[in-house]
Amino acid sequence: MFVDKNNIIIGANLIGGEEVPELANHIVTFIKNKISYKKFAEINYNYAPNCSNMTNIMYLISKK
Repeated sequence: MFVDKNNIIIGANLIGGEEVPELANHIVTFIKNKISYKKFAEINYNYAPNCSNMTNIMYLISKK
């Protein structure tokens, strides 16, 4: 993921499996709306094991 000096996502490169389309949807929304990547920690996911807060890479990155 590429962010600017204000932690706004400006681009990303995703590699993976089933979780990639869902994560890409979130990233595109964040890019379009100029939202900080740190806000991923605030997303409430529906039940989707690949996108749960315990396994979601975007959630883990947002905590750094």
